[in-house]
Amino acid sequence: MTARARLRDSLALALALTSTTAAASPASLARPAEAPAASSEPSGPRSELAPPTAEEALEPVDAPAEESAPADIDGPEVEAVTYEDEDESDVEFRALPTLRIGAGPLFSLSPKRPAAVAFEVSLGAQLTLARYDRDVSFFIHPALGYAHDGPGPHVRNAFSSGLGLGLGSDALIAYYRARYLVGSSGGALTHGVRHGLSVEVLLGAASIELDHDWRVEGDGQRVHGLALLLSVDLLLLSLGAWLLISLSR
Repeated sequence: MTARARLRDSLALALALTSTTAAASPASLARPAEAPAASSEPSGPRSELAPPTAEEALEPVDAPAEESAPADIDGPEVEAVTYEDEDESDVEFRALPTLRIGAGPLFSLSPKRPAAVAFEVSLGAQLTLARYDRDVSFFIHPALGYAHDGPGPHVRNAFSSGLGLGLGSDALIAYYRARYLVGSSGGALTHGVRHGLSVEVLLGAASIELDHDWRVEGDGQRVHGLALLLSVDLLLLSLGAWLLISLSR
């Protein structure tokens, strides 16, 4: 082999060694082998006393379901029944004092006499029995008073005692009134009955009354007549005036 051939072989061997060294990367030769990744799941059963992991702490905890109220059961409604004593709870009793004064013409029917003027004043009490469920009330009106008929030769002065029974309301009352009169006429004893119907307004504040007057005079003569009386209750009118003045202030 000539020297030129040996030089050529040496250069070829050097080029081969250089190519092999460049193919192998220095980083791959220096990098250590990677260790296998650790499993996130525990390899075995964890103790109950061990603290929870971060993943378990973030998981939502199911709350116990609340017990729902029992649904209403549809059924017939039962109404409460109350019993009331009508005699005590539904009846109203009132008592109102009265001071009545009335006057009007008195016509003599038998025997025929000139007309006279009948005058009466009485003190009494108006008792009312009312039911809350009814519009009509029952009224009782006892009274004591004085009666005077005149002028003329047959003037009468008498003491009166009477009772009135009525039906109606506080606004309007229909009464039947009867009273016994005993006194003197012409110096002789006289007694008799005056009775009739009256219509009264506002608990008797004002009234109109048509009466039949019958009496027996001292000589035994019987006298019949008709009296038309207009009356007012002074106590009730005074109370009404006082209320109006008090409310107007």
